[in-house]
Amino acid sequence: MNVSLIRTVILGLLFTALPLSAFCEDEDMGIMVPSFEGELGENVGTVLWLKVWRSLRDPLRHGAPSAAMWFTDEVFRGDQSFEDVENDVARNAVAVVLWGNTIAFGDGVLAQPRLCIIPNKVRRNGGENPVTWQVVVSTQLTTLRLEVTIPQTRYQLPPIMLDNSLLSHYPNVHLVPVYRRRYNGPPAGEPIGKLGSSFRNVQNDGDYSEVIYDDDAGNGHMGWVYFPELKGDIPIVDYVIGIIRLLRCDYQAAIDMLSRSAASADNTSAPLKIDSLLMEALATAKLKRDPGVQLELAEKLNPYLQSTAKFKIVYLISKIQAGPTKNKQASLSALESEIAATSYIFPLGDPWLETAKQMLYAMRQ
Repeated sequence: MNVSLIRTVILGLLFTALPLSAFCEDEDMGIMVPSFEGELGENVGTVLWLKVWRSLRDPLRHGAPSAAMWFTDEVFRGDQSFEDVENDVARNAVAVVLWGNTIAFGDGVLAQPRLCIIPNKVRRNGGENPVTWQVVVSTQLTTLRLEVTIPQTRYQLPPIMLDNSLLSHYPNVHLVPVYRRRYNGPPAGEPIGKLGSSFRNVQNDGDYSEVIYDDDAGNGHMGWVYFPELKGDIPIVDYVIGIIRLLRCDYQAAIDMLSRSAASADNTSAPLKIDSLLMEALATAKLKRDPGVQLELAEKLNPYLQSTAKFKIVYLISKIQAGPTKNKQASLSALESEIAATSYIFPLGDPWLETAKQMLYAMRQ
């Protein structure tokens, strides 16, 4: 594997007195966002990393996950294979990698991102898999199980355009200046230090974040960091944040970010929009709510996807199990129609679809 020795940033999510009922126990699972390869690649990696990092501190939710960071000397080339990336992070707790390459384009940079999700890095909380939605039907002879999960774990994403005016503010994460206080507008005083290689986000306030950071001697300090022009949605970033929230069992926050990702994705990002809706549906189901709206939107965007058909079938089975007995026949008919209408999407004799048919038969008895 070809690996360049340049700076890479890894984001590790930490707990701050979180209730075990709300979040998984895994304290180390994180995201890697290296410098991108190409024109202003380090700036691009820094901007995307900071947008993720800031979004993982929600000032309105007490006890929301904060973030710490550390450094390694590896970076992935923009054309590096998914398999090589997965192998390279196999020995650590990284569950999400966002990397890519860039080229100069007009007054900015065109970034071509790639995304790799490694859900098997997630530890279960009480046996629950946060990225799996499972239904179970028991008969006298056997127990039938069907499940759906992340539709894709490897993404070749549409290019994103980043302006030079934005990138010029962020050449490097650990060189970002820290100020003594928050100002009403751009900083008016001299910085008291730089973020360095170890810091945590305490709270966000407009364009500022209050941080705890270490100086060169390892002593901790508090201060404020100014993030000009860092606002605005990028569907890729919103999706990444939503997935991280989902992996951490923070389902409501995952729904919020995945909904934002789906809403801001344009026609060139249709696969990302659909997957955002499916993952939003999964998180909604985890909260014992009805995800039918998200699944209908995903189906309208592309009615020929096997992943959407699977989600719809699992949803209908769960609805039969949860619904009143008087509506059971109508719900069974809806499931039968869905299986019949989407069977052509599956290979002949597909074991997943055959299990769905067996479940339908068992629930009719």
